[in-house]
Amino acid sequence: MTENLSQARLIALARLGRSLKRSRKIIEEKLSDEEIEALARLAGAMGCRELWETASASGLTVAHAAATNGWLPRGFDLWEIVDGDGKTVASAAALAGRLPEGFNQWSVADRDGQTVAHVAAARGYLPEGFDRWELAWLESLTVAHLAAAYGRLPADFDRWETAAPSRLPVAHYAAGHGRLPEGFERWGFLDASGVTVAHYAAGHGRLPEGFDQWDLRDSDGLSVAHAAAKAGRLPEGFDRWEIEDAEGRTVARVAAERGVFPKDYQKWNERHSTGLTMAHLAAKGGRLPEDFDQWDLRDSTGSTVAHAAAEAGRLPRGFELWSLADAKGQTVAHAAAAAGSLPSGFAKWDLADAKGQIVAHAAAAAGRLPRGFALWSLADAKGQTVAHAAAEAGRLPVGFDQWSLADARGRTVAHAAAEARRLPRGFDRWDLADAKGWTVAHAAAKAGRLPVGFDQWSLADAGGMTVAHVAGERGHLPLGFDQWSLAGANGWTVAHFAAFSGHLPLGFRQWSLADEDGKTVAHVAAIRGYLPEDFDAWDLKDGTGRTVAHFAATCGHLPEDFDRWDLRNSAGPSGSGSFAEARGRLAEDFDGERHMGVEGMTAAHAAASSGNLPEDFRQWDLANAMGVTVAHIAAEFGNLPDDFDRWDLATPDGWTVYHSAAHAGGLPAGFDRWDLKTDEGFSVAHAAASAGKLPEPFALWGLATDDGVTVARVAARNGHFPADYDGWEREAFDGWTFAHVAANHGTLPEGFDRWDITRAADNRMTVAHVAAEAGNLPAGFDRWELMTLDGWTVAHLALAHGHLPDDYSLWDLENGDGVTVAEALARYRRDA
Repeated sequence: MTENLSQARLIALARLGRSLKRSRKIIEEKLSDEEIEALARLAGAMGCRELWETASASGLTVAHAAATNGWLPRGFDLWEIVDGDGKTVASAAALAGRLPEGFNQWSVADRDGQTVAHVAAARGYLPEGFDRWELAWLESLTVAHLAAAYGRLPADFDRWETAAPSRLPVAHYAAGHGRLPEGFERWGFLDASGVTVAHYAAGHGRLPEGFDQWDLRDSDGLSVAHAAAKAGRLPEGFDRWEIEDAEGRTVARVAAERGVFPKDYQKWNERHSTGLTMAHLAAKGGRLPEDFDQWDLRDSTGSTVAHAAAEAGRLPRGFELWSLADAKGQTVAHAAAAAGSLPSGFAKWDLADAKGQIVAHAAAAAGRLPRGFALWSLADAKGQTVAHAAAEAGRLPVGFDQWSLADARGRTVAHAAAEARRLPRGFDRWDLADAKGWTVAHAAAKAGRLPVGFDQWSLADAGGMTVAHVAGERGHLPLGFDQWSLAGANGWTVAHFAAFSGHLPLGFRQWSLADEDGKTVAHVAAIRGYLPEDFDAWDLKDGTGRTVAHFAATCGHLPEDFDRWDLRNSAGPSGSGSFAEARGRLAEDFDGERHMGVEGMTAAHAAASSGNLPEDFRQWDLANAMGVTVAHIAAEFGNLPDDFDRWDLATPDGWTVYHSAAHAGGLPAGFDRWDLKTDEGFSVAHAAASAGKLPEPFALWGLATDDGVTVARVAARNGHFPADYDGWEREAFDGWTFAHVAANHGTLPEGFDRWDITRAADNRMTVAHVAAEAGNLPAGFDRWELMTLDGWTVAHLALAHGHLPDDYSLWDLENGDGVTVAEALARYRRDA
């Protein structure tokens, strides 16, 4: 070392003389940190400016060594020289408390951005009167923040609001580090986010002893007490539990959630607006004291503290109140079972809740049964076993083999697992059937859980439904399935079922596969709207001669570019008879879909019946075998377009489109051709009257068919007179007035009071008699005394036909022979 120091002195002297170049080379290659320190002492004493940047292999410069040891000469100004670690000479001097008096280059920074002022602040070496407190370190902490963190702020510091770029004021930063001076009073000062100094101190457990501003609020309405409670920092002896935050939560509730109650706390039944008691909150957090015994304390929903603790897995050892029930009848044991918090050795597996579910089922459903559990056949009130509950939840243990165990409905465990898609790999008992003959394979097919390579497609249930049919209907058949013609008990093939639900594969072409009635796969797909875009077998017919196009047209499933409107079916009558007789002859198909069943009906007719003709359709005169045009069908069903103009199209017997439209109430505005008749004299007015579609007012009530049936008679028979009709006494036929006709058919309007209108026939039967005979008298009828020429009162006639009401009371009313109603009743009973 002596030799090295001597060498250092010689080098320093050489640097001052003529051998500068040579000495620098020696220094760079040979000097250690110890030699640098020796040079620093010489340089400081001799003012050797050329040596300050000279560094050892480790990066220590002469200037840094001199600054650390206080050897820098007066007037030194190379403060920004950095060592191997990027630290400036100024930082080294500040760290050692060696900055000279009057130093003012406080912004000189190390490579990491830390200024000289920050280093001095952290070490407490800032001079009196320092005022560069806002100086920031890499846009992070100011000098004031760093000084506050280390408790180095001067006693008279008053710039507490100074904020770091992170927007946290010095006061908050000091509070968080417990460095606020004694007597600090600006507790309510808010930072940019609305948090007070007191809240920040409380959250860090830094409030001073004796602090009493517990209800001081931040911008969100949270008190200091709440902040302290959340942090678990409330002092012993705190008694302001009732303070509420902006949401109504008390300090006690927050304390309960954090488990920071004092040992002597007793307000366990105190409730928050949510209905939870403090005990419930403490139980959820596992914070109840060891001697707690208020397990039956309930919240607003009726759930006990014990339930809250069980659900959180926080029941104490030795807990025994397993049958304690909440408001819904669920026991603590059920809650613990579902949460997996039952103790080892628990034996009350058959304990039932109010719904009859036993604890074992709750544990099984949650996958919480203990290892080695063997009570699989234990059943609840509905007869479901524990194994079924576990199977439905996918919680059966590996190696379970009691697949045939059945519940009260005869459903096996295997079925429960299959329906829940929980069968294990390698399961092979596919033909295991339940009480109804439904196999496990059927259940798995329905759920789409048959294994790859399954080949028992023809396996049938008790009703003849195969596994393939179930899978096909649900869209669970594998790629490459080719047993489409496999038929079930009802004759439908697998393809029919797949077509019905829209699960036929792309490229399917076996459209002509038919069931026992001749209905093809294409017909089924057409009804459901599942035909592919490139389908072209529209003329394919079912067993009754109806084409695929008819089915699709009726159901509105024809493509937009369909143009084969003249395709005809061959179903229905031979073509004899009138349209009036065959009109509306519709056959009900499966799924409630309707299609036309008259022979020769075109696809256009079918579309017209259901309102599925395109907007530009113009082939209105297409007719079926009976001469009924597409326009007639569209009119009959109210599906004519607004611009229709082919009203005079008629069937062979003269039934026009007007007639069909009248029957449907779809005549054009301003129509006045009510007397337009068919060959049999059936007018447009008759068609409208039969359906109650006549306008109000209407005057042509006497318009008659060729055989004398008037419009009024048709209206009377069907109950379609307008509210203001007053022609009840007019004769309809053979002495019968319109009132008699309506009474006979039960179509008299409410409030009718012309009961004494009589028939022109000899017996002078009134309207009331006709209604009584037909059982059409209204409730409250009181004209029982009306009598025919041969002495029959309305009451006697009603009695004779079994239509006397239960509340009838005029038992002494006599007929023309002096026989009272009571005597007549007695005779009937005697004769019977």
